[in-house]
Amino acid sequence: MLSVPTALTLFAAGLQTPQDGRAALEVLPVPHVSGQNQAIAPPQWSTMLQVVDGPDLLLASNSDRQFPIDGGVEFLRTLFAHDVENDTLHIDAVNDNLVLSGDSTIVGQVRERVKEIADALLRPLEIEATVWEAPAGDAPGGVLDPREFAEFTKNAKALWRARTIARSGRPVLLDGQRWTPYVRDIDVEVAQKATASQPTLASFGEGGRVVVLPHLLVSGDDVVVMTQFGLAQRRGAVRRQPTGVAGQPDLEVPTLETTFGACSGRIRNGGALAITETGDDSSGGRTMLTIRVAARTPPAARTGARFGIFPCGALTCSALTQRVSPPPTRPTEDEPGVEEEEGPGILTPEALQDWIRASLGADAETTFSIHESGHHLFVSGNERTIPMVETLLRGLEERLLQTVSVRTTGSLVPVDADNGPARRLHEIVFPSLHGRMGTVARLLETNTIAGQAAEIAQEATNHNPVVATLRAGTWIRVRTAAVGTGEHLELLGQCMHFVPPQVQQTLPQGGLLGLTATATSRFAHDGAVAKGQAVEHGDGPLVTIDGRTFRTTLATVVSW
Repeated sequence: MLSVPTALTLFAAGLQTPQDGRAALEVLPVPHVSGQNQAIAPPQWSTMLQVVDGPDLLLASNSDRQFPIDGGVEFLRTLFAHDVENDTLHIDAVNDNLVLSGDSTIVGQVRERVKEIADALLRPLEIEATVWEAPAGDAPGGVLDPREFAEFTKNAKALWRARTIARSGRPVLLDGQRWTPYVRDIDVEVAQKATASQPTLASFGEGGRVVVLPHLLVSGDDVVVMTQFGLAQRRGAVRRQPTGVAGQPDLEVPTLETTFGACSGRIRNGGALAITETGDDSSGGRTMLTIRVAARTPPAARTGARFGIFPCGALTCSALTQRVSPPPTRPTEDEPGVEEEEGPGILTPEALQDWIRASLGADAETTFSIHESGHHLFVSGNERTIPMVETLLRGLEERLLQTVSVRTTGSLVPVDADNGPARRLHEIVFPSLHGRMGTVARLLETNTIAGQAAEIAQEATNHNPVVATLRAGTWIRVRTAAVGTGEHLELLGQCMHFVPPQVQQTLPQGGLLGLTATATSRFAHDGAVAKGQAVEHGDGPLVTIDGRTFRTTLATVVSW
């Protein structure tokens, strides 16, 4: 790439001076538009008891430029094709600078176009992620309008909050975590005549990490918000647990109320997504995560009749198209990797451009051009084609970008009372955009000594504790689509429960085990659902809470 002084010398030498002698040479810095994306590591997934690599469901680890400057140069050359062809205007890029040379009047017009483009691309969005204590009673829906959000926050208690400023089509991170090292396991080394035990450390997380990907729309002032999150609160103090083997240090056993997931929805300016997770203490915590987005600056006015810049990422981005697998149902020694399977998206950028050209017909055969960059369409045409493109995009947004609220519940009925009062094992409510995957989990997780492995040498023996992760709670994954006046629901869920481990001596020479009973149930649905009517999944796991046994019934309601 040319240096700035070299480039300016070449442009000045090649500039054809206008007849009136008014030549101009300008350098416009645009790093704020074409700057490098910051790669964002995804939040924790499946556990907060160890540091694990989670799936990047928002594709936020991509560090490419959102708007490569070479594409901006080509778009400007298309808008001013006549002047470029007549050699009265030169447009090029040097690093993160646009270099303009030519007739001063034309250069001034280009400068104004660059400002209009920047205003359209850089509309600031205020994003706030807050974790609240879950409200009493039934949880609110998955989307709150500005009035509902303001009403909710009057009496709500915030546990954690983070704010940032973002722009459409670029993911941002809201992060506030604390990681504490602890003795999770013991490694045993056995030689010919001696043994040694040493602690194995892990770290458990508290607080939250939330990634948000906002997309502005052509239609009005709504915003499509996509998010992936991992949150945890520690329940009580970290317990010390002897292994029962002489000479071995104690294990440390934290218990966490963990939530993780990824979902999306369309909100009004100033409204919020709301993910609520509540229920019995034996299967998780009681929290509500809100993602609020507000645009204080109105949309940039489009003054040019020959060009338009339209956000399209809500229709074309590949975020939240992966199907992720549920967590293990049994105690696990090692944290397994998360299996991902890419599912269908809504539209690809190439398909959207082809459909727009096909819809315009003969109007797209002359001076019309269209290309996608950074989740935006850059369109040049005339006073007829630009409004037509805007109308086409508005229609697609209204048909395809609809949100449903998913509410899945588990009810507890005591088996020793025929008509005893039911209570909730869990209630999870979250939004889901048509065509996108929505996955949410509410868990209670801890560790236990699930076994003792004998280590034997010629004249020495020892026991190596096998530490496994226990999980209770609910995991659910959905994808919805509009079918006539109803919805098609693709759902997979999992409900897990365990009895607190009872530590017992099992080996004559020492060695403790924390044995427990685990109960699990998978539930699924792949078919039509009616608005507000429960989809009954039947019985869930048989659970024991405080020494009392309960039957569970599972159901899901989709509303819009």
